[in-house]
This record gives sequence, structure tokens and C-alpha cells, in this order.
Amino acid sequence: MKAFSVIAFALFCTLALAEDAPNPILELQKERYDALIHQNIGALEKLLSPDLVYTYSSGVSETRAQLLDSISNKDIEYLSIEPVSVRFRSFDGWIIATASVDFKVRISGEVKSSRLVTTEVYRKEKGHWVLLAYQSTAVK
Repeated sequence: MKAFSVIAFALFCTLALAEDAPNPILELQKERYDALIHQNIGALEKLLSPDLVYTYSSGVSETRAQLLDSISNKDIEYLSIEPVSVRFRSFDGWIIATASVDFKVRISGEVKSSRLVTTEVYRKEKGHWVLLAYQSTAVK
């Protein structure tokens, strides 16, 4: 019975650590959303991997440089970003976040609101987490 208790406790600790591991990503998401809304290119440069592939719900993909240009040029303006739900899965050196998020954006002068399902892949680069891949799909 004592061996079972030790194994159960070890399993509990492992699961608790796995649950706690993605917390830095939740904060990183909030920082990224804020930087998108406020068009803070400097902050985004720190949060986005140089290898980023950012795919919109339209199917258009951009590199990090293209995304930053789109934001700088106001080709897309993020007016609000409200997470509805988020789930994290942690792997060795990687974290995948899947979320349901309400977006309000201005594209070519037209304001659009939509709920999107997103998948985000994060990896550690030079000691800190960055967004490596982003994919969104519209919820109908």
C-alpha cells in the first residue's frame, strides 16, 4: 500500500507540474494580444520567432516580417481580442495552445468580428518562449 501511495503521489506531482508548465504561455498570449491591439512592433519582435508562420482564417500565410509589416502599415488592425477558452499541451521543449477566441479587426477599412479556433505552437529560443506557428479557423 505504501508503494502505491508513493507512486500515486509521484504521478500527482508529475501531472501538477504538467498543468503548471504552460502558465508562462498564458501570459505570453496576453502580451501578444496586447501588442497586436496597440501595434507594438517592438514587443511583437520579442514574442514572435524569426521562423514564424502566421496563417489567417482566410488561408493566407505570412512570415514574421510580413506580419509585422501588415500591422505597421495598418493593413490589419486588431481592435479587440477576447479568449473564450484555451487548452495547453506541453511536450519536450514545445507547447501547443488551442483556443477559441473572439476577434474584432479592421481590414481595408472594414470592421469584422468573428470567433476563431486557433492553434499556436511555442518553442523555447535562447531561453524564452516564442510563437513559432499560428493557424486560425473561423467558427460558423
